[in-house]
Amino acid sequence: MGFSAIRAKRLGMILAVVGILPYALLQSWVVFEPLSWKAIEYPLSLRLGRITSPAFTTRRSTGYLIMLEFDWNIEPRRMDCLLGIGGPYTNCSDIPESLDVSWNLISDGHPNGAGESLDTRAASYGKTINREIGRFDAKSGQNHVVQLDIRHDGKELDTAHPRLVVMGYSWYSELARFMLSFTFFVAVFVGGIGMLLVSLPFLTRRIKRGRHSYAQSALRS
Repeated sequence: MGFSAIRAKRLGMILAVVGILPYALLQSWVVFEPLSWKAIEYPLSLRLGRITSPAFTTRRSTGYLIMLEFDWNIEPRRMDCLLGIGGPYTNCSDIPESLDVSWNLISDGHPNGAGESLDTRAASYGKTINREIGRFDAKSGQNHVVQLDIRHDGKELDTAHPRLVVMGYSWYSELARFMLSFTFFVAVFVGGIGMLLVSLPFLTRRIKRGRHSYAQSALRS
């Protein structure tokens, strides 16, 4: 192996480490330090009336979302319309909004926020559909209770098994997600180039051996 090949291999190893290591470390951090977590999940009915959640304790000092979580038991367009998140490209003229909920938060026996589902139209989709109805800040070790006033009979939404979910999220979650995406692309491009440089001498030898074998076969024939 020539001097230039050794330098190329060393450069490749450096690029592979520099490209891949940041993404691997950040991915490991996310696994052990999740960006979001459930502080409580409580099944409920969206029939008219008041609901008081069980008491729960916040384990971290950060922001929390108050959400209603549903299974995918209702046709998606209809579900969006019932939850009031149809958006400009969904025709909900034949499906009136069915969600009208106000909430109050009691923290350590004192009021700590109030709002209603009509204040926000935020939602998230995954294995379940989550409709945000409010958010609050809390400190580690605080005890909380959420009171919901159901102001519209949402019996159809009950078929999707609604749950009250309080979801904690890290303040740096948006930055962390951006960094995950950024370091992933760095790993692909920089780390990929590094791996190519490391494997280049091996590939070159394989090509030379292939050509040599082909030449010998041609001479024999």
